[in-house]
Amino acid sequence: ADLSSITAESASRLAWSWGPMVTSLRWTSGPCAVADIAGLTTSEGVIGLWVDGWFLGEWSLNGDGPFGLPAATWSGLEGRELVARVRPIDGSWGPPWRSTVLPEGYESIAVSTQQRPPVRGDGPTSGKEIVMHVLGPANPDIEIPQTASVLEVDPLGLIFYFSPPPVETSAVGLDGRVQRWWTEDGRALDVYF
Repeated sequence: ADLSSITAESASRLAWSWGPMVTSLRWTSGPCAVADIAGLTTSEGVIGLWVDGWFLGEWSLNGDGPFGLPAATWSGLEGRELVARVRPIDGSWGPPWRSTVLPEGYESIAVSTQQRPPVRGDGPTSGKEIVMHVLGPANPDIEIPQTASVLEVDPLGLIFYFSPPPVETSAVGLDGRVQRWWTEDGRALDVYF
């Protein structure tokens, strides 16, 4: 925990960057999706959205900060998997931020903290692990709702693995920011925080 807070406040944090990206996505009533954006080095960029792997569209951004998409955007898409990515006007897409479209009346889904297991990193894999990439050489508290899931911490504290249940919505959190996706048998993902 001490290393995590030092890393978050350190000037060397600038060296740990995934480039332009969505840093959190929260749902408000409507439902309305509000995405926090960071890492755009120019004042202009775009946010792109994919629902269940299909491109929904892209919207112009005017620098870093929150960006909201109203309820009309999500009509008929409740419960589907959403991926949001950011890029400069003439640049490449940054890492994906994963969520599921929440129905009206839900503002968030709680993610409970699981006690951290011993540091390992040499366990068996099932082909459906979630690899979590964090910004810094620390060992932050990862929040996961699947209490039966296996959580392994790489010896360097940079990558976290767990095996989610076969088919359902899965979620992970870090510092109150939550990402969600549909888990399928044999599906492995990289999740960036």
